[in-house]
Amino acid sequence: MDVQARGVMSKEMLETWAKRPKRNFSRPPNRFVTFAQARYAFEALYHELIGFMQALDVEPPPAGVDASQWIQSEYEVFQSEFNALSICLDQFLARLTHITAQEDRDSVLGIKLFREQIRVYLRLFKGFDPAKRTREIEWCVEEQDMKLMLELACELLRAPPDISVPAGAQPDDYYPNTTDPKYDTKSDIPAYSRPVFSSNTGLLSALWLVVSKAKSSTLRRRAIALMLDFPRREGIWDGVVAGRVAWEILRLEETAVDGVLGVNPDQQAETIADINKVRDCSIHYVAPRVMEVEFRSLRQWEAGPHVRGMKKLLAW
Repeated sequence: MDVQARGVMSKEMLETWAKRPKRNFSRPPNRFVTFAQARYAFEALYHELIGFMQALDVEPPPAGVDASQWIQSEYEVFQSEFNALSICLDQFLARLTHITAQEDRDSVLGIKLFREQIRVYLRLFKGFDPAKRTREIEWCVEEQDMKLMLELACELLRAPPDISVPAGAQPDDYYPNTTDPKYDTKSDIPAYSRPVFSSNTGLLSALWLVVSKAKSSTLRRRAIALMLDFPRREGIWDGVVAGRVAWEILRLEETAVDGVLGVNPDQQAETIADINKVRDCSIHYVAPRVMEVEFRSLRQWEAGPHVRGMKKLLAW
């Protein structure tokens, strides 16, 4: 929960939040014997890695040490543990002759989904920029990694293979206009399942990774559809709210020009240039099921806090 909460906070909020608690986990097992044991090991590593990356925004490396070297050593610890856990998982799955129970198959999918997320974050992580005093983000991701996570999520949710937000569709076609209380939506959002709540994490975080990092609009529309059409909450992660924001981000990026979001509504870019990516998203809830969101592109964010982005009222 702590990692989830920090993940939706602004830098200013993080600076006033309690410091990240120190942890001293026991060494991970060198052999898995149950699905639960494997899941907990990967989940713990995932949260520790994300927590470390979050902390770099507000807690720079200790004074008097070489920042790059210190971060590289921390990174190597994560990479080494990930490699060891991956070997354990492969050996564990190889010992299973035949998995017949759906619950066991779902367990395997969930564990693999965590493993792929860790793999992607380890590739994305560039380290700490001493000049900017902030964590760098590597936007270049392997589309095959994004496809694999989508396939795992689709199988776990038992979603239709062609599920997607229609190309060219507008969020306003499905969601109410916040300025007109009598406004009726043109279409209903498909629902393939009843809303689900889980204290576990892993599925929504994987889908958010796809919608925020993939360059392909097609892949992102598929991930957004999974969020919206399979309503679920994992801890404080609300899939419908996340999907609503992600869809708006996609539309702003598809219609962005030279780092200015949403300026060409007739444009629909299939591949999003780095300069047109949304780097900062500030959310304020202003009424029941209504939020004000300010979106800032990478160029706007790098220019400093005095450069404002685009504000929109979103309902769901």
